[in-house]
Amino acid sequence: MTTGTQSGTLHDHGEDHCSGRPPLLEPANPGRPPAAVAADYTAAGERDQAQPVARSHFPPDLGNTMEPNAETLDQIIDRGYQIGMLQRKHEILHFAQWLSAHHISNFCEIGTWKGGSFQIWDYLSQPGEHIAIDPNSQQGIILTPEQLATRQNLFASLKPVVSMLLMDSQRAATRQAVEHILDGKRLDFLFIDGDHSQHAVHHDYMVYGQFVRRGGVIALHDVNLYPGCRALWKNISANNPHARIWTDTETPSGIGAIILR
Repeated sequence: MTTGTQSGTLHDHGEDHCSGRPPLLEPANPGRPPAAVAADYTAAGERDQAQPVARSHFPPDLGNTMEPNAETLDQIIDRGYQIGMLQRKHEILHFAQWLSAHHISNFCEIGTWKGGSFQIWDYLSQPGEHIAIDPNSQQGIILTPEQLATRQNLFASLKPVVSMLLMDSQRAATRQAVEHILDGKRLDFLFIDGDHSQHAVHHDYMVYGQFVRRGGVIALHDVNLYPGCRALWKNISANNPHARIWTDTETPSGIGAIILR
């Protein structure tokens, strides 16, 4: 993979005026009623209307044309650890091998941190809308300005178009930004690995899951580790023949995935 010669630039966008959106996806037993989540979203939207949307565009890299294969994918995952990611090797490798058969062009990752897992999804995908959401505000893993610059350089080496949203996924302005970026297109893949509290992970599934196409993949990280993630996974995987989970036998965090039908 070659490195882009231009650095990304930040663009501020105001309120998104796209009208209409698909209905929210509803887990079997969401814990909080969908109506309550929708009410929270509406209230947040009224508060956030005046907030600018930060979006980064990065240039294309014509050298990144490798087709996925097991050996090279293993190398890409090892590079993810060098960059920085909090995934278990057994889980991420086998999940990525499975994901490689699902024809990804447009994807969104919530909770990108240093970009180690994001570059795996980029490698497995075709050029399209590649969206990273991370407010860089989670205590204990906040990136320094130098680390943020390193991540920007990483994204400059990936396929076009990478949109880095330095925003909280819980805010309505962030959902509006994603809707604006997609501009009517649908996500092929959504990876949820942000705030792991029960309300937050449920919100991310409900609000951003609406952008995923039929036949697309929604995956959750840490479904064995955090109560909120575990509860949501139990709800959405129950009686779902398309639900899969990958776990490490020694220290299982767990990656769970469903295919929307």
